[in-house]
Amino acid sequence: MAVILARRRRMAFASDDLFSGTIEERARASSSFIAYCGRYSIPSHGEIVHRIGTSLYPNRSGTTQQRFFTLKANRLTLRTPPMPLAGGLRTGVLLWQRARGRFS
Repeated sequence: MAVILARRRRMAFASDDLFSGTIEERARASSSFIAYCGRYSIPSHGEIVHRIGTSLYPNRSGTTQQRFFTLKANRLTLRTPPMPLAGGLRTGVLLWQRARGRFS
């Protein structure tokens, strides 16, 4: 599995060279982007476990992250347990709605 989350309308770097961003540009880019990948399992109904192989945030590489999900009709909700974010404990929630139309 792969998780990639980015803030809308992220600011571009001044240069088109992938490795030449300023410290400020790189800090801004990494603070508006989350990415990790690895394996997953579903040990019980409503629970999913991400075994993170690599992550933009290095402290998560090699860890196991528990998530909870519900699937109702065309809507999938994924929740994290409370975790440290922005100086406090927060629960992340993602909601997916199946698209209707030509490909559904």
